[in-house]
Amino acid sequence: MPNPAPPMIGRHRQRYGELRRKVQEIDTDPGAPPRNLARTDIRRARVSCCLKASDTKWGKQADHNVAIFFLEIVMYQPPGYLLKDLTLQIKFLEQDPDRAGSRSRRRARLWLINNPSPTHVTGTPRNQHHTRGYSIEPGGGAGAISFSLGRFGHERSMERARSWIFRSNRDLDEHDNYTGASWIWESNKYNPQVDGPGPLQAALVVRHPSQPFFVTCTVEGNLRKNYSILRLFRRNHQEPAEIRMILPVVNDRDLSQDIDTLEDKITRLNLEFDRREYRKSPEWVLR
Repeated sequence: MPNPAPPMIGRHRQRYGELRRKVQEIDTDPGAPPRNLARTDIRRARVSCCLKASDTKWGKQADHNVAIFFLEIVMYQPPGYLLKDLTLQIKFLEQDPDRAGSRSRRRARLWLINNPSPTHVTGTPRNQHHTRGYSIEPGGGAGAISFSLGRFGHERSMERARSWIFRSNRDLDEHDNYTGASWIWESNKYNPQVDGPGPLQAALVVRHPSQPFFVTCTVEGNLRKNYSILRLFRRNHQEPAEIRMILPVVNDRDLSQDIDTLEDKITRLNLEFDRREYRKSPEWVLR
């Protein structure tokens, strides 16, 4: 059964009905399919972020209503192109976004209670061999006669261990409340082709009021032509951020332990996946 709407009376009920028709509602019931929050095209590449709706956990922490949301970010890059970096931003709102800007400043009832996960994780280092040097062959000649003084040079070899980076932070709104989150993924800048794109796992914990709230999501990034440092393309198509409405579920389950272990869990999920073996994107990434 879908999550029941909180009881509302009078004009609030009428307003709630208008919102249900205007914004898309996210179902977090067990078995609910992943919901695309954002999708962007970066030339021929595509990046999508979905909310793993059925994995959402509702409960309590220190007598406050909290929810744990799990995200999956999938990057598709065509042959001959490499994603250099990308940034994902999520914002939560208590009210209809059309009215949120006009509300007076007050104590927020919806915010992130800690840093989103993973805070900072790096991929498995890949050893790369680099050789640098020069060679000089001085000589001279006159007419048909030429001579050489030999070849002189210097060469230095080294091994470097590089990897991709995935990090995050909380974002402040105009009232200095932590109502947003950002994740930044950076490829191996010295040799990005060693790490093929795969699904990135992320999560965040939100303290919320027991009434509907809203979420928006945007993704942007840079695409590079393979083996080239000059052909760099920024995103050229960002679909408008769609507004999603989430109906909270009343649950008295204590989520303190889940929150304490969330960072380790998400970090492990990102490290266990070998990105180079990722070949097929989930259906929702290309929809």
